[in-house]
Amino acid sequence: MKQLFLFCFCLFITACNPEKPAPETLPKADEPAFREEGRLWIMGTDSSRVADLKIEIADSPEEQEMGLMNRTSLPENSGMLFIFPKDEPQQFWMANTLISLDLIFINSEKEVVTVAKLAQPQSTTGIPSTAPAKYVLEIAGGQADHFGITEGMIMDFMRTDTKHP
Repeated sequence: MKQLFLFCFCLFITACNPEKPAPETLPKADEPAFREEGRLWIMGTDSSRVADLKIEIADSPEEQEMGLMNRTSLPENSGMLFIFPKDEPQQFWMANTLISLDLIFINSEKEVVTVAKLAQPQSTTGIPSTAPAKYVLEIAGGQADHFGITEGMIMDFMRTDTKHP
């Protein structure tokens, strides 16, 4: 009985240690900061510009694997452009992605071939392109409707970073 009392007392003292931070004050993992690496435009069928976005560019396997994971927000009028070597069927998922996204799949002719809207955060369900794509643009959920982005529109982009010549 004395040992049980001593054990409970030690447990109580340890739990009440003022030097041990409460769970809500523990530091959070660093959220990746947005890095503007280019500009992207989407044009309507009449060549009018419907969207002008700041973009991060994911063109390495490491950048593509990480994507927009662990972000709690995106700056206004921004997104991430994934660049693959060639047109092929693409499929994305939202594991470890904390915000809803719209995914715009774009072929090597820079034509929008699929618009997947409001992808569910943290879902492991695949989000496929309906046609082969070389590029995938991720923007905040709801932005495709906000800009009126539809299949058949044309995308263009320009790098502004020094990471890529």
